Amino acid sequence: MARQNKAQHELGAVLGLPQQSISFRVRGLRSFRSEELVALALWLRVPVTQFLPADDAGKGPGSGGAGTGPGGGAGTGPHREPVPPPPPIPPTTPRPPSKTTSAAA
Repeated sequence: MARQNKAQHELGAVLGLPQQSISFRVRGLRSFRSEELVALALWLRVPVTQFLPADDAGKGPGSGGAGTGPGGGAGTGPHREPVPPPPPIPPTTPRPPSKTTSAAA
């Protein structure tokens, strides 16, 4: 996220999670759910396989393992499908100040 100049609170807005929950996930203290990884990949415009362990990234149907895509061969890496644009980030609206009630004197 830092390479793309994106902040954790922005990702939190995309996923509907507070910044603290994003921080726990980024630091590895909590796991991302699969749908969160898909949304993260779309938001960052990277393949979701970027978030999988190296030994799992090239496995499974349609995964496009090394050498299977156009021009594939030794050292060219996996074929990557185009990533659709991310969903729009909902606008943030400032919250009205909270009304505190003072105790009667």
